Amino acid sequence: MVTVYLVVTIILYISFVHADDGWFWHVTDFHYDPTYLDVALSCNRNASERGEFGHSWCDSPWKLVTSSIDAMREKEPNVDFIIWTGDSTPHIKDNVASHDMYRDIVRNITRELKSKFNSTPVYPVFGNHDYYPAHQFPPNNNLMYNEIYEGWKDWINDDGQKTNFQKGAYYTVKISKGLRIMSLNTNLYYRSDKISRLYRYSDPADQFQWMAETLEHAKNNSERVIIMSHVPPGVIATEKATWMYPQFNHRFNEIILEYSDIIAGLYFGHEHIDNFRISYKSGSPVLVHLCAPSVTPWTYIPGGQGDGEPTRNPGIRLVRYDRLTGQPQDVRQYHLDFKLSNVNKVANWTLEYSMLADYQMKDLTPISFHDLLERMKSNGSAEFTDYAMRRFVGGASNDRRVTHCSSQACKKPFICSIGNVELAEFEFCDSDGTSRNPAFG
Repeated sequence: MVTVYLVVTIILYISFVHADDGWFWHVTDFHYDPTYLDVALSCNRNASERGEFGHSWCDSPWKLVTSSIDAMREKEPNVDFIIWTGDSTPHIKDNVASHDMYRDIVRNITRELKSKFNSTPVYPVFGNHDYYPAHQFPPNNNLMYNEIYEGWKDWINDDGQKTNFQKGAYYTVKISKGLRIMSLNTNLYYRSDKISRLYRYSDPADQFQWMAETLEHAKNNSERVIIMSHVPPGVIATEKATWMYPQFNHRFNEIILEYSDIIAGLYFGHEHIDNFRISYKSGSPVLVHLCAPSVTPWTYIPGGQGDGEPTRNPGIRLVRYDRLTGQPQDVRQYHLDFKLSNVNKVANWTLEYSMLADYQMKDLTPISFHDLLERMKSNGSAEFTDYAMRRFVGGASNDRRVTHCSSQACKKPFICSIGNVELAEFEFCDSDGTSRNPAFG
């Protein structure tokens, strides 16, 4: 009887320990255009009939920004925190923008988040567009870092991080006894950044050194780490190139692989599309990179055919996670059919999918993502069809004219980019998604 009692107690204890699930929102790429209702500087094609919740060829009106934050509040107000992965300013040219415009946009969205989630910490990062002039992030103290820090410092809530933020716009926050947020400024490594070109053989703002030291400290203190940033590492399948300079991409991957045993997850924006990547160590999947789709519906497909282009519906992402380990338990992706909302004059944000249920995954561990990748490789894979739709259109689309990518020639670069985060791996990738480069095991 005592033995049975002990077994039951142990089972109940294990269930209790693993039942401590929390939620957090991931929102990214608002790209608010304050000129949307007037000259609409962000529109990259003719957009004379612009709806109140947005247009396919333009960045977000303020009504879309506030609608997305309202939807977050409505769908799940009781979140532990929010991660906001940058690019809040519009796609416009420097000659019609200014430092004050960009600063005020970030400040306005900051105020909106504080108003709707007044007691919830938000962990933000800069996107590559959030500095004026665009794509010129300095690896040293400057006015933008200083001014934005004043608006974000109560979220960061640690004066000890002020020097790091003012130096390179990176910081870390301990959010619970055994869990830490690491917020990085990967714009410093972006290959389109004009300043990073000057520092591409060094360690801009000493961020890599700080990153390794912070992860080592976390490991010594039995902490798990959630990493967030704007520009992700890895290969852009359609361009066969990395977002970062290759040497920066390689160094970033080196560090996260070295500390993969304590990294609970990696979250990025920038791509505007629903996307994931897997990092492997000695042939085993050890890390998952989750890239969230954007709020802006702005379409930028090169060589597009006007109205024949698919609709990029705005998205917001809710993550269920284990508060003890930081491990994601599910991802619930919401989207707004903004064209229908424009007609009805009401925003209707709906659940697009649950990653756990819709991809038939037993959990969201790296092994399960590897299993999903293996299923996606097969001919006629329903999982790949779903992924391709979200990958190509950046969220759910009611425009089914998007190209159906079913041939191996079409699938190969996308499959290869998921499992090969180094360009040298990607270039040697076979049709089954496996790299044959002997330098990578």
